Order: sequence, then structure tokens, then C-alpha cells
Amino acid sequence: MVWLYRFIRGVWRVSFHSPNPERILDVTHRYRIPIWQIRGEKGVVSFSLSPASHRILLQLFKLEAEETWEWERQGSLKLWDRFGGRLGLFLGAALFLFFSVFSTLFIWSVEVEGNVIFTEGEICEKLKEAELRPGVPISAVDTKEFSLLFQVENPEFSFASLNIIGTRAILTVREREAVAEPEQDGTAANVVAAYSGEILRYEVLSGQIAVKRGETVPKGALLISGVIEKPNGTFSVVEAKGRVFAKTRRYFEVTVPLEQNKTSYTGREAAGYRFEFLGLSASTSVFSHSPFAHSDYTEERERPEILGHFLPLLVYTRTHYEAEEKITAITVDRAKNLAYDKYEEYKGEVLLPDYEILEENAVITADDRGVTLAVELVLSENIGQTAPFSYTEFPSA
Repeated sequence: MVWLYRFIRGVWRVSFHSPNPERILDVTHRYRIPIWQIRGEKGVVSFSLSPASHRILLQLFKLEAEETWEWERQGSLKLWDRFGGRLGLFLGAALFLFFSVFSTLFIWSVEVEGNVIFTEGEICEKLKEAELRPGVPISAVDTKEFSLLFQVENPEFSFASLNIIGTRAILTVREREAVAEPEQDGTAANVVAAYSGEILRYEVLSGQIAVKRGETVPKGALLISGVIEKPNGTFSVVEAKGRVFAKTRRYFEVTVPLEQNKTSYTGREAAGYRFEFLGLSASTSVFSHSPFAHSDYTEERERPEILGHFLPLLVYTRTHYEAEEKITAITVDRAKNLAYDKYEEYKGEVLLPDYEILEENAVITADDRGVTLAVELVLSENIGQTAPFSYTEFPSA
């Protein structure tokens, strides 16, 4: 299947002559230009590549002194050079018949209109999951039913309408506007404890303080109440505001091993292909299963064309790059620095706002497992956080 696709698409065969022929291989590897059938001799290296990669290589690679290269067309490119004049009329008539009969039966392009927040690529992925893609028969798509199902399955859109014009499927969407949470109107909020601790001091801007200095409170305890009793015995509701500082205790521990796993690439790679034609899909085994034990991959999508006309065929090329994990050793000093870096991240991400370190007891040890940093902290933190509440007013008897 792969050789047939390459034959139809056409192949360029390059022979590169240079005192350092590996230079061109470095360029193809650096820019991930797919090549195959690599052959090397003294002072020359040859390989095959696609027409698209051929154009890219011509732009990226510049010959130096004492360097030459030779290009040879293979596959359909070679046949076209040899028989193009005689096959042109027949090929043109065949293509005209093909596009005249079949082009109106299938969707050739999928377009999106009206999107602002979501990109066209993101919406096309959703359409692909809903089985709407280039190559799908028009008769298999019910525009009204599809529009309704798409809106139901994607609640982030308040409106969706699919129209098919010729061979174009156009989806018009309107994205649902995010509803901002209403601001507190000063009538429905308490301040509660985000963390347990011993109350040190407080600053009340509105509301009624519900704790005393020296009192130990658990997480979630009421600190500043939004319900205030008036002198006449009635109650009013406000948005409680203020800061409540408490003495808290935290414990942090991290172990940095002296042996680190590092991933590197061996230079070996393998390419797999997947073909989508008129709604049908076929792929090579290498496409979905890497031949290497450890690897990463890149994927490219290409739509072949003949005489300036795109074919109803999508070709996905997935290139696997072999990777290997190596264990590298680091020094104890380096491990200590990494441990303290983790500690600084912890303080920035976990500790509450407006904190002050009252006591900091750090112990660092090293053994066969690595370097361990253990820190016991005594802090002064603003543990207050706003907790909106709702209430119901009952009519008086």
C-alpha cells in the first residue's frame, strides 16, 4: 500500500556528493524531513523523498564548495516526463469524467462560521468526532438532525446550523456567552477559616467578629459573621470583609534522588501511514504501533493533488523517533539545590496570602535514596476566606 501511494504521488531520488555527505542528513533530521531508502558510500549519500519534502529541502539546504547533487524523478513523475505528452489527453478526460460524476456526491470541504472563542481547528475536531469530514457522502448527512445533535452534545454553543452548498459543508455556530457570577451586593457572605490555627489578630472591615485572640479554630470555622444584630433586636445582613491572622503549622518534605532518568534520541525512526478515502480509513501497522520500545512521534496530514485538483484522499504520516532513557548521576550539592527549589515552589503555591514565617526548622539529610529536605514551619497567615450564604425571609405572623 505504501509503495503504491508513493508511486502515484511521485518520488525524487537525490544523490549528494560532498567531502562531508552526512551534512545533508543532519539537515533532514533537524527539520524532520521524511526520507527513506538511504544509501551511503565514500563521498556520496543517496535517499528518496516526496515532492513536498523536495521543495522544502531546496529552500533549507545550500550547497557549499566541492558539493553537488543529482536529482532523479521516479514513480508517476518519471512516467509523466516520458509519456506526459501522449497521456495528457487521456488523463485529462479521465479526470474530467471522475470529477463530473463523483464530485457532487461527496463533501469536499468543511468550514466553520461565527466562531470567536473556539478556533476552527477545535470545532473541526468536534465535527470529526460527529462523523462529518471531507469524503463523507452528502446523502448520509441530515443537516437538521445533525445541527440539533451537535448543539445537544456541545452545550458551549447556543446555536448550530449545518448547510451543504454544493460540496461544501458550512457549520454556522454561535458560542454561548460565559455568564459572570454576580457580584456580592453586601448581603450574603461570611468569612470562614481556610486552614486551622491559633488566632493572633484580626482586621474587620464589615461584619461581626466571631473569634477571640488566642482561640484555636478548625478549618471551616466562622471567623467574621455577615449577620449583625441591631440594638432594636432585629438583624441585618452584610458582606463580611476583613483579614484574620492565625498561627499555623506546616510540614514539607521532599526527596531528590541522586540518579536521574534522562531521555535521549538514538536517531532511528520509522514512518507509518493512514489513508482516508471517501469516509473509509486504512492504516499501516507502524502508524498505530511503534516498532521501538520507547519513542515519541510527530504527525503530518497531506491531501494529494493532481494537476492542481485535490483528491478526496487524506494521507497521515506518523514518524516514530526511537528514544532511550539513561540514568545520570548528580552531585549531593546539586540535589540540595533542587530540593530547595521545590521548597520555594511549595511556599509560593500552597501557603496562604500575606504569610509571615515565625519559625523555620529545616533538616537536610543524604543517604543512598538521595537528598531529603524536611521543613517544619510556624507561620502567621491570613486564614480568612469569603463564603457566600443564602437565606430566606419568612413573612411575619
